[in-house]
Amino acid sequence: MAEELRGEPAAARHEARDAAVAQAEARARLETQVAALTEQLTTRLAAADAAARKAADALASVQAELTAAQRRTERAEAEAALARQLLAELRRAARTGGGG
Repeated sequence: MAEELRGEPAAARHEARDAAVAQAEARARLETQVAALTEQLTTRLAAADAAARKAADALASVQAELTAAQRRTERAEAEAALARQLLAELRRAARTGGGG
């Protein structure tokens, strides 16, 4: 019985050491998983940021093209109005017999 009592602390120390080793291994696995997930998230975030920048650049380009098209339309409308005015003046001049 005395030998059993003496062996118990050694067995308890051995179990505690095994538990500590298992805990350290589990912690190491978790840290590895966290590092891998962090890297994946960082990569995905970088890709999302790049996609957002690309979309913003595309939007800016489309807006610039739209602005240019609007200016061309305004210029064409102004030229058409001027042409109508000149045509009306020419028709009046033709009806009145010329001379301005």
